[in-house]
Amino acid sequence: EVNFLPDYKALHDAGYNIICYDLRNHGLSDQGTGGMCGALGYYEARDVVGSVNYARSRPETKDNEIGLLSRCMGGNATIHAMTLFPKYFEGIKAMILLQAVSGHAFVEKGAINAGLDVQATVTAFDKRIYELTGFRLNELTPIPLAKNVTMPTLFAQVRKDVLIDAAKDTQAIFDALSSKEKKMIWIEDTTRRFDGYNYFAEKPSEMIQWFNNKTYSSRDSHVVTHRSTNLPFNCLCMAERTGCPVFS
Repeated sequence: EVNFLPDYKALHDAGYNIICYDLRNHGLSDQGTGGMCGALGYYEARDVVGSVNYARSRPETKDNEIGLLSRCMGGNATIHAMTLFPKYFEGIKAMILLQAVSGHAFVEKGAINAGLDVQATVTAFDKRIYELTGFRLNELTPIPLAKNVTMPTLFAQVRKDVLIDAAKDTQAIFDALSSKEKKMIWIEDTTRRFDGYNYFAEKPSEMIQWFNNKTYSSRDSHVVTHRSTNLPFNCLCMAERTGCPVFS
């Protein structure tokens, strides 16, 4: 079971404030883009921008510093947003990417796990996803876009993830980041991808330390969190300059 509440409690206890939301077509959010879920962040990028604009438009938070906690497709959506709408990310202090992923990585490893011919499976999936979304499978990846990420970035991923070849896909995304300061956390002792989503709930100190070091160093710094994908979830982190808590 994936439970994000411990993450938020840890951030809250560290003096951060959190905004949570579901991306379009997920959870409690309304339908968008015709109800299509399958572009792995392309359209959801608009929701990421919306969360940043929302935080910057509130009188209580407009002067806060901002960081991002972006999970799975939320990570993809954030990378798309930085590519499509870069001006909105100027001045953002830090990001944590948790298991951002390419669509083809799931298809290829899924075929292997099922004992299917990989190329035949990829071809069939590519045809169907194009019919449904207008995107080709090789477009559903953040790898060529990751160069547009320049802020300090912490990346976490289950090393032996049974659903993808992390050594290939995750490493390629990480290597493509343009961030001068970046760090990879390989999550060990599990093969279950969904254990990775609980990583910072169980070990929040690494998350807190990353944001504390990159945002305004005050106990009254603040975080904003937003949801995204299959685990429709993302997080936007804000650090207050004045020392006044903003959200509860």
